[in-house]
Amino acid sequence: MNAVTVNGKTYNLPNGNVSVIGNIVYCNGKIVTDCDEFDAKEITIIVQGDNNTVSSDGADITVNGNANNVSTKSGDVKISGNANEVSTVSGDIEVMGSIHGNCKTVSGDIKPRIKLLGLKNYFLKYLEKNDRVNRKIQFFRR
Repeated sequence: MNAVTVNGKTYNLPNGNVSVIGNIVYCNGKIVTDCDEFDAKEITIIVQGDNNTVSSDGADITVNGNANNVSTKSGDVKISGNANEVSTVSGDIEVMGSIHGNCKTVSGDIKPRIKLLGLKNYFLKYLEKNDRVNRKIQFFRR
């Protein structure tokens, strides 16, 4: 089960596909609810846990977990885990884990956030092993 919050209202839904189209929340192709309170200009979707697909025709989407496919026409996408396919027409994309497939936005920024600890350790080991690079660094430190 995933907890999906749409504009402050939380639904416990089975794992799978979640979509918000207009004022209707769908889970695995079935209507969960028709929500009149979604008439607000800004719609926010927050998914707690891993999910296959999250899509909307115009909402900010946050997935606190991994996601296979996330798309929105107009809104930002933030994923705390890994993602496979991420797309938005007008919005920023931020993925804290790895992006394993396509990531695209027409009008926005893509901000991958890679955990730097492993990269830093790799870079330091590379510098230690590579004398030529190490000599250049020592030269510039003078």
